[in-house]
Amino acid sequence: QSQVESDLTRARSDETTALAHTSASPWPARASAPLNDSFRGSISRLRVRQPESPLAFLTAEWRFNRFLGLQLGWEQVRAQTFTFQNTPSLNHTDGDVSVFGPSLTALVRFPNRTRLTPFAGLGYAWLDAHFAHNPAWQNGFGGATREADYAAWRAAGAPPWPNEGVRRTITLRDCDAWLLVWGLEFRLTDQLDVCLFAQYADVDGADLTQRMTRTDTQLLELRHGTFPMSHTAYGAGVRWTF
Repeated sequence: QSQVESDLTRARSDETTALAHTSASPWPARASAPLNDSFRGSISRLRVRQPESPLAFLTAEWRFNRFLGLQLGWEQVRAQTFTFQNTPSLNHTDGDVSVFGPSLTALVRFPNRTRLTPFAGLGYAWLDAHFAHNPAWQNGFGGATREADYAAWRAAGAPPWPNEGVRRTITLRDCDAWLLVWGLEFRLTDQLDVCLFAQYADVDGADLTQRMTRTDTQLLELRHGTFPMSHTAYGAGVRWTF
């Protein structure tokens, strides 16, 4: 099984754009005026990345008969957060958001007199959510020289609490997803099939909490929001029947 393309379906302008919606903050924001529907005046896009775990390309299925089967799989989608601003030197990423976990899908096949067998399925996935921080952003570096300043700080031995001790963190709540699968199998032999498929994952959203603190003791800012992670995956693969 191969996921060859994914797009975040709640995008507003194109397939690489998705908005992270937020609620109001009781703490004074230090960011510039927010972009429309953006998160904390910064994140405005999610750029899809291909799965890294080999489990995302494998499935196992128990076929009860010619028509019905139960498939065990591993779901994974990862996206890079991206800030798009009018000044190109201010564009940056805060990190990557990913959701992953096991899934169970009930499959129905429609055998006929040809070698082609269409199928469809409905499934459910239990997903862990994780945010991998960009260390420059997490350690409070900003502006057009953020990466150079971060590199200089690292070269100096990374002394504790740069930028007056400002630290940014994003934590995510685990989520679930309903899966809708459809595709077509081409029988090469009694045991080997070639499969084309598409799968829509209706993810309930990765709820996030963003904190900005000073020396991990003083809370400067607290924000809540949601990363929309619903997506459609397309792929091709082979099935071997034992």
